[in-house]
Amino acid sequence: MEMFDDDDVNIVQEEVYADIVCNNCDTPGACKILGTAGHSADIRPCPWCWCVLLDVNRPHGYNIDGNYS
Repeated sequence: MEMFDDDDVNIVQEEVYADIVCNNCDTPGACKILGTAGHSADIRPCPWCWCVLLDVNRPHGYNIDGNYS
């Protein structure tokens, strides 16, 4: 699969592996399986970044540098 390198400059060819998870449960159970926050979480809704749910509608909530302080 073609994708950008770590610096997002060059396109490189990488082998990608994936799994399929059959998840038949309600929303809170699905969030626990996936390791994500539920819809009522008010601190960190994303397991990959430090964005706070309260900052989603503010410009600094979309800081691409990853500095959310």
